[in-house]
Amino acid sequence: MGRTMVVEYIKVLNGASQSVLEKAHKREMSMSAAHKSLKGMPDDPNKEKVAKIVKDNTQIMKLSKKQIKMFGFYIIELGAA
Repeated sequence: MGRTMVVEYIKVLNGASQSVLEKAHKREMSMSAAHKSLKGMPDDPNKEKVAKIVKDNTQIMKLSKKQIKMFGFYIIELGAA
């Protein structure tokens, strides 16, 4: 999964309606289509953020140097406020 997909995934988790989230979860809608459904919709400042990318690399540093070098890692924290 690339950086673009991770960013789109976070935006969908934080901004999509419940029906879009359910369709994506059931694989009735791709993540890309779910992200496109957000375009043109205004951000709701009152909606609670449910996910974010963790910027603390302590979990990533537990991996071997070879793993870190070979792969890009994004840790997504659910339940983020």
